[in-house]
Amino acid sequence: MPIPNLNSEGELPVGIHRATIDEVVGQFGRGTLQREIVTDRLRKIYQIAKDTGHLQRLLIFGSYVTAKPEPNDIDVVLVFDDDFNIAVCNEEIKNLLSHEKADAVFGASIFWIRPSLLFLESLEDGEQFYLSDRRQGGVIYRFYKRKNGWPLIGDGSVANKPQVWYRAQLTLDGDSFTFKLKERDDDTPFDKVDIATSAKDGDYKTGKFGNYGLVYIDNLFIGDSVDDLVLPVEPQNKVSTTWAKIKSAY
Repeated sequence: MPIPNLNSEGELPVGIHRATIDEVVGQFGRGTLQREIVTDRLRKIYQIAKDTGHLQRLLIFGSYVTAKPEPNDIDVVLVFDDDFNIAVCNEEIKNLLSHEKADAVFGASIFWIRPSLLFLESLEDGEQFYLSDRRQGGVIYRFYKRKNGWPLIGDGSVANKPQVWYRAQLTLDGDSFTFKLKERDDDTPFDKVDIATSAKDGDYKTGKFGNYGLVYIDNLFIGDSVDDLVLPVEPQNKVSTTWAKIKSAY
């Protein structure tokens, strides 16, 4: 399938859009000198990664795949097969896969991963799930439903910064969704944090949790109620208090 047209906001529609490197370059590689420069970087990155013999996918995100005339750099995730071993690679590959060196040498923001550590929705017709989405650099958070396309079921906004760790809370109560976000070192209890996004839809009752694209998730807690999520970093859940609750339960 061809890469879809950009929407009114200058972005691709929500989803994963499969394409060859030539198709990507054909759509996004021209128009300004800066785009041509960034495209040359993309081609070089792709070729170096491909020459390892272990490249499975190259995921492109960020301003390059938008209508922005002069994208700052190229943002990619390289997905290598599970047999890939960086220890036996040459220096060029090691530089490519070092985030700081890649930025300095290749003018790119590069992340890499193996399939066993990555969850990717296949997005085939018939799959049913909800998607919480934020585009890189944006403040708009939206909830979509995967059913006969991508109908929007709720949206909101929250200020956020790139390359900063956040704590997030997603609450499902019946057919209602609420999503909250705060910086990792923010001690404000979540019940005092403003809602970033809310939505209401009851079509899907059960399902799996996962993520696709460039999303790093650490310390994932899932429970039937907020009381199940014992997080010592919260002011109301100091280690001593948490330990006392554990002891009193036995």
